[in-house]
Amino acid sequence: MDNMNKSSEGAERIREEALAYLAEQYDDNFTITLLESAGISMDYDRLTVLSDAYPGECFYVNRYVKDGEELFRDNYFTLYMRRDAEQFFSDMAKQVKEGTSVQVKLKLSVRPETMTAQSTFADMVSLHGSTELYIYLYHKEAFSKAEQTAFLEALKEAECSASIIFEQQGSGVQQRYMLNREMKLYQF
Repeated sequence: MDNMNKSSEGAERIREEALAYLAEQYDDNFTITLLESAGISMDYDRLTVLSDAYPGECFYVNRYVKDGEELFRDNYFTLYMRRDAEQFFSDMAKQVKEGTSVQVKLKLSVRPETMTAQSTFADMVSLHGSTELYIYLYHKEAFSKAEQTAFLEALKEAECSASIIFEQQGSGVQQRYMLNREMKLYQF
């Protein structure tokens, strides 16, 4: 349901412009499911969007208006980049403990201006040293301290800051770390 601050015509125009913006950026089909209008808590309109290429997953398009000019920014890249990142870290994890499952969550609200729609996860790491990134590593056996250290050292070598969670599947027991942009490691 659209926020009541937008007229039906205005909301439809914003939806059409957002879809045109997305069509210019990406080779995919999109469905807008929600339009939230700018207000006290945010100075932009936010559209929640579904993608045919990534069924069941949503992303956001933000519409900013400044001096009468519209600017659209999105985080669609988190859908395809997450798959790149999972492959990147799965390859790294295989070197440490065969059979490790990896899940990655990217917590960015918009694509950084330094990145294009064709940028890869490796591009993001080289440009930014990563960002709000959460790496979950799962294995049927507990990760030894040596295995955790080996993975964390590989992350440092890649100069990739992230929050890292090691978990034995089914146990609920986790070891949590955070590697910041200065490559300083913290354990929680």
